[in-house]
Amino acid sequence: MENNFIDYLSKHENAEVLLLLMEISHSTIETFRLVKNNENIVHNGNTYEAIGFDIKPPEQFEEEPVSVVTVDMTGLNFIDFFRNIQINQEEVLINLKYVLSGELDVVQTSFELIAKSVSVTNQNITFQCVTERFLNLEYGKVKINPDNFPGSF
Repeated sequence: MENNFIDYLSKHENAEVLLLLMEISHSTIETFRLVKNNENIVHNGNTYEAIGFDIKPPEQFEEEPVSVVTVDMTGLNFIDFFRNIQINQEEVLINLKYVLSGELDVVQTSFELIAKSVSVTNQNITFQCVTERFLNLEYGKVKINPDNFPGSF
């Protein structure tokens, strides 16, 4: 985290606004860049479209922690793509960045999510996201059973 971000968080009042940027990327599309704001902004030479979206952090005690990202549908040009995409064939990456309005080119902190499912309604697009696909990882050739690891059982 940047020092300015820590200062921003510790103040009771601040003239700067904390902006949340979102990039949605997939190999078959150009990256969609969105900002949770009332006007478009330019960050590192890229224009981020002002649009409403919400992020719900994962619930505690789930098998696989899942975040929910909901994007409003007003004026989005990628609806048809997400209606027809096969999430399991290739990952849709969602990169979240926080920037301060006074320093738009400085990323204060960032997170990357992987969409594991997408649902489209007439009002919004909802992504069910994980931070990593740890439940799908293979653990090599070690087999843990009572014969190989008797103290574990």
